Amino acid sequence: MGNIPRRPWVAALLTLFSTGLGHLYVGEAKRGIILFTINQFVYFAVVVSSLLVTPNFFFFAIFIALSVWIFCIIDATLIAKKKKGAYQPKSYNNWYMPVAYFIVFSLLISPLVSRVIRTDFVEAFRIPSGAMVPTLAVGDHLLVDKFIYGPRIPFMDSRIFMGKVPKRGEVIVFKYPEDESRNFIKRVIGLPGDKIEIKHGTLFINEQPVPVTEIGSHVEQRQIGDQTHDVKTKLMEEQFGTVKHGIQYLHDQSGYNFGPVQVPNESVFVMGDNRDNSQDSRFWGFVKFNKILGKALFIYWSWDSVYQNVRWDRIGKSIQ
Repeated sequence: MGNIPRRPWVAALLTLFSTGLGHLYVGEAKRGIILFTINQFVYFAVVVSSLLVTPNFFFFAIFIALSVWIFCIIDATLIAKKKKGAYQPKSYNNWYMPVAYFIVFSLLISPLVSRVIRTDFVEAFRIPSGAMVPTLAVGDHLLVDKFIYGPRIPFMDSRIFMGKVPKRGEVIVFKYPEDESRNFIKRVIGLPGDKIEIKHGTLFINEQPVPVTEIGSHVEQRQIGDQTHDVKTKLMEEQFGTVKHGIQYLHDQSGYNFGPVQVPNESVFVMGDNRDNSQDSRFWGFVKFNKILGKALFIYWSWDSVYQNVRWDRIGKSIQ
């Protein structure tokens, strides 16, 4: 093959499509593979940062990851400009090597890394309903720590090894017992052996009332038919040990009773923070340990579909 110039826009487009592919195009295969590896390492570092450090550091890690990606695009473009006049194609500059590169790195390695991360480390979750108001709002997007209770074997309910045991008050994501194709998010109320009972609206655990303090009111948007209505609710602060979190009631609770029930081994009793608008263990029973997917970490994005705007004040908020 004779001299064939390298087009910068092609190099940029290929790198945008798959990190390292643009470098293969400009004759820098080794450099491309190194940058692809760095890109995957940075991706993994972003995941680890979401588990181990504060939300602010996570967003900084996201910025670093984007910077690396942009650098790869610019780097491939600049190399192509240098070889724009004349370029002697390498042995791998043919139609099937880019295809092979794309298959190996973009269709095999990247999805495998993503699958491992989503199965055993962290995964995004969107809040579809108001069952966890006021803690979580419809349209919140959050990250879930899937490593804390032990890494799972892909496509199975077994764990490679057991991690921490769920604690009372933690917000968890789990497989809905009545339809395991759906994931639910609730708060852990009862642990194995606990006796759970609600007497005249007061939650009791092992015969002891859970401390609650009224902290005000809240206006919740509820969809009734085709219209959205504002409903005034009572806001309370519930406390498990040193951990405090908000809950809300839509109706007077003085006449509400439940139980008692005892939580079986290897299971938890869960409830939504929106106590009058939550399908939870009061209706369909307990959640087994092996059905728990992870613990909610923090909100990375929040969209209000009613007013069509971003809830900037919720982004980066830790879930307590």
